[in-house]
Amino acid sequence: MRSVDFVVTFQSENEKAISQIDSVNKLAFNLIYTNPLRSISIADENKSFAERLGYQQGFARSLSILGSAYWARAKYDVSMTYYLQALEVYETLNDIQGLSSCYNNIGEIYKKTGQMSRSLEYQMKVLQLYDGLDDLSLPPLTLNNIAEDYIYLEIYDSAEYFLNKALDLGKKNRDLRAIAYVLNNFGILYNKTGRSELSSSYFKESIDYWKQDNNPRGELITGLNQVELLIDAGSLDTANKMLKLIFEKSEEMDAMDLMVRSAFYQSKIDSINGTWEEAYISLSEFERLNSQLKDRESESLLLQLENEYILQKKDKEVIKINNQAKFNRFVIFGGGALLIMALLLAFLFFKKFRDTEKLRKDLEEKNKLIFEQKAEIQLKAKQLGDLNDKLEDLLRVKSNTLNLRLKQLDEYTFINSHRLRAPVASIVGIISIIKHEHLGSEGELLLGHLNSSVEELQKVVDEIGEKLGNDQPHN
Repeated sequence: MRSVDFVVTFQSENEKAISQIDSVNKLAFNLIYTNPLRSISIADENKSFAERLGYQQGFARSLSILGSAYWARAKYDVSMTYYLQALEVYETLNDIQGLSSCYNNIGEIYKKTGQMSRSLEYQMKVLQLYDGLDDLSLPPLTLNNIAEDYIYLEIYDSAEYFLNKALDLGKKNRDLRAIAYVLNNFGILYNKTGRSELSSSYFKESIDYWKQDNNPRGELITGLNQVELLIDAGSLDTANKMLKLIFEKSEEMDAMDLMVRSAFYQSKIDSINGTWEEAYISLSEFERLNSQLKDRESESLLLQLENEYILQKKDKEVIKINNQAKFNRFVIFGGGALLIMALLLAFLFFKKFRDTEKLRKDLEEKNKLIFEQKAEIQLKAKQLGDLNDKLEDLLRVKSNTLNLRLKQLDEYTFINSHRLRAPVASIVGIISIIKHEHLGSEGELLLGHLNSSVEELQKVVDEIGEKLGNDQPHN
């Protein structure tokens, strides 16, 4: 009788713990867009509790919430790590809703990093999960995200089709968040296709739904889209006022991606107004914030490199959770066979862990070697490039010097051939004329000396001409 009471008490406590985990996950999810840091803290503790209890559904949900909270802080690499871990658990549970959420969120990360085709690929995986099921079971957010991908790819007909479908499902399911996203994207679509009046009305309606959903981040996103529309329409004062409020709220929420976008629009407004000093300050602020955003992403690059190892580790942790759950049932029902199975699983777990560790270390060594070889090749390539540049500079200088010398030689050849020969020939002619005159003995003597000098000069000119090669200048 006591053993039965123990079993009933244990089951009751276990159900309470599961209910508590679900409630805490709900709280963490609701804080994602209002206080992401608090959401991360709560979800991380809840994840550990669910893991110890062996509650895989709650464990996976906590991982997914952590991914969304880091996504809200623009730490996309960390976010991807948690989504992939959650995906692994949902696959073991064959949980369609959980898998759908993970595929959707991973697609959104690829969208944020500009990989639209990759994003669309993951969103389509969600549709494959629901293939053959009732359309009402489709998640409207996924349809909205597919439409958003098509907008960025400028396939507007497909975008409008999926937005209409998403809006219909969102309203039938009373999904305020999905409706707000869809209306926001309708605004973006109509702005891109030149229908600004429709765009403005959809943005306003979207903000109303964000407020009903208590989602301040969504309000800020749509607000920034309104600012862009106002700038295009020339309503700079209104856009400027909205922008200052959006930036302040983004700063309070530590929404770095929204702060970057706000700073960019501010610099654009200042430039249009012709306030160049303010435009320079705004642009500098944009560059500073954008640099910080990139720094945030680079801080998590190591986590990205460790994704595979972490996933393998989490696989082992899931096995460990299963083993613990089986051990609990053994304590309750006294199943000796379950103990043997647990020991066998523990042995397999240890063997797999050891093999995985060895493989990881081998991969790390190979990656290190490849990195060193790549760095050495890059250094040699740089040195070779520098040497080539120096040789080219030297050849250029030598070529210029040679060309100058050739030009001088051509000039001298020309002088010798034309300008020097002409006076000599004139003197010879004059001497010929003077010879016919009666100069007396002294005059004829001087004339003879002059004639000899002219002949010697003529020989020198002819000799120079022969050594220079020809009478024409070089071309």
